Amino acid sequence: MQTVNRRSQLEDIFLFRWHPYVWVVLIIWAIYAKTLFFDFTYLDDKELILDNYDFISELSNIPQAFMSRVFPKILAPYYRPLLTVTFILNSKIGGANPFSYHAVNILIHSVVCCMVFWLLLAFGFGRLQSLFFTVFFSIHPALVQAVAWIPGRNDSLLTVFVLASFICFKKYLETRTRSLYLWVLHLMFFVLALFTKETAIALVPICFLYAKLIGHKDLASGEAKKFFLGWLIITDIWLVVRQIALEGSFGSSLEGLLGALFVSSPAVIQYIGKIVLPFNLSVFPIMRDTTFIYGFIVLALVSFAIWRSRQKRLSFITFGLLWFGFFLAPSFVRISAGLVHDFQEHRMYLPMIGMLVVFGEVDFFKNMDKKKTSIIACGLALLIFAAINLRHAENFRNRLAYWENSAATAPHSWLTHLKLGYMYYEAGLLDKAEAEYQKAVKLERIQPASYAGLGHVFLARNELEKAEFEFRRAIAACDANYPSYVSLGTVYYRQGRLKEAAQMWIKAIKLKPDEVTALRNLAIFCAEQRDFKAAHFYVDRLRQLGVEPPAEFLKAIGDIGLEERGKP
Repeated sequence: MQTVNRRSQLEDIFLFRWHPYVWVVLIIWAIYAKTLFFDFTYLDDKELILDNYDFISELSNIPQAFMSRVFPKILAPYYRPLLTVTFILNSKIGGANPFSYHAVNILIHSVVCCMVFWLLLAFGFGRLQSLFFTVFFSIHPALVQAVAWIPGRNDSLLTVFVLASFICFKKYLETRTRSLYLWVLHLMFFVLALFTKETAIALVPICFLYAKLIGHKDLASGEAKKFFLGWLIITDIWLVVRQIALEGSFGSSLEGLLGALFVSSPAVIQYIGKIVLPFNLSVFPIMRDTTFIYGFIVLALVSFAIWRSRQKRLSFITFGLLWFGFFLAPSFVRISAGLVHDFQEHRMYLPMIGMLVVFGEVDFFKNMDKKKTSIIACGLALLIFAAINLRHAENFRNRLAYWENSAATAPHSWLTHLKLGYMYYEAGLLDKAEAEYQKAVKLERIQPASYAGLGHVFLARNELEKAEFEFRRAIAACDANYPSYVSLGTVYYRQGRLKEAAQMWIKAIKLKPDEVTALRNLAIFCAEQRDFKAAHFYVDRLRQLGVEPPAEFLKAIGDIGLEERGKP
C-alpha cells in the first residue's frame, strides 16, 4: 500500500495539473542556461542584427519589416518579416547585446515544448508518455541550433504559430457548435505563421489530412468552403506582399526549384537518423559529409517496432509521417540545384513533432508506465541526449567555435573553410587563415572571395607581390568585385604605383558609388598630390554618405586649398 501511495504522490508531482509544464520549463532553462552568455556566430546573425542595427533599433520600422527582405543587403529571396519584428522588439530589451536575444530564444522554445505536451495529450497519449516525448523534444541535440543560434528562432517561432493554428482547427472539429471564434483564431495564427516562414503553407494540407485521417468528422461542404476560402485569401495576400517585398531579388525557375528538391531529397534519410541517433551533428551539415548509415538503421528499427506493435493506430502513424514530410519538404526547395549547400538541423524542429506521434504508437512507449525497466531505459536515453546537447551547444558559443566546427564536420564545403579563414584573419591568426583559404580555393576555384581572403593575408604580411596576384585572381573570377579593386589599389599604393592605385579605386567607385574606403583613399591620394579641388570633391561625396573626415585632414586641405586658389 505504501508503494502504491508513493507512486501516486510521484505521479501527482510530475504528471498532473500544471506540474509537467513547470518541469519541462525548468529542464529547458537548466540545459540552455549557458547559452545566455554565448556570442554571435557570424552566420546570419551579423547581417540580421549587428549590420542591421540601425533598422531594428527603431520600433517605427515594424511596418517596413513587412515590405522588406530579411537580409537587407543581400538579394536573396528570403521573406521573414516576423523574425525581423522579434529582433526589433529584442533590441528594445537589450540593445545589441546577445544575452537578451538568447533569452528570448529559450523562452520561445519553452512555449513550444509546453504546446507539444498539450498536443500529445490531446492526441490520446498517456501523461508519462507525453512528458517523456516532450522532454525528448526539449533537450534533443539536433534541435540545439534552433535555440543556441539566434536566427534559429525563426523555426521555433514558426512552430508556435503553426501549433496554435492547428490546435484551434482540431478544437473546431471537436466542438458541436463549430465555434466561429476558433475559425478566426485558426486563420489568425495561420497568417502569423506565413509571415514567419513560407513553410507554414504546409499547414493547409496537414489540417485537411487530419480531418480525413483522425478527426473522423469530415467538414460539411459549407464549412470546408469556409476554411478553403480563408486559406486562399490569406495566402493570396501573403504572396502579393511577399512579391512586393522581394522585388529586385534574384529569382528562380520552376526547373531550378524542382532540381533543388530532387538533389536535396536524400537528406531526409540523414534527418531521420539524427532524430534517434544524433551522433553526427554539425553546425553546418552538408550531405556529402553526413552519413546515411544512422538514417537507414533508424528506419529499420522504427519499421520493425511499428510492425511488432499490436496497439498501434495506423491513422496516427500515417498522420505523423505526413506531418514530418510536409513540413520538411519546403526546406529542400532552393533557388537552384547548384545552390544546395547545407541541411541545417534547426529545419527539423517543426517536422520532428510528427515523428513524436509516430514513435508514440510503438508498444514499448505505450506501455512504458507499466514496466520499471522501460522507465529506466527512457531516463538513461534522456541523460545521454542531455549530455550530447550540452557538448554540441558549445559549438555555438562564439564565431570561432562555430566555424571551427563547421569546417571540421563539413570539410568538403568551400564556404566553411572560407568563413573559418575570415575568422582566423580577424583574430590575427594569419597562418591558419591562409591554410583555410587555400582549402576553399581547392574546393571551389571560381570563388573570388577565397582569392581575396588570401590577398588580405598576404597584404597583412606585406607580401605585396603575392597579394597582387591573389586580388587579380579575385577580379578575374568576378569583374564586378569592387572590394578587390579597393584592396588591389592599396597594394599598388604601397608599391609606389600611385596612378594605378587611383585607377583601381576609381573602378571600385564606378561599381559601387558609395564605396567609402575607395572615396577616403582617393581623398587622401589627391591631397598628397596637391590636387585639392579633387580632394574636396571626394570629401563632399563622403559627407553625402554621412561620413565626416578627420578635422585635421579637413583643416589641411582647406587651408592649403584656399592658398592655392589665391594664386593667379
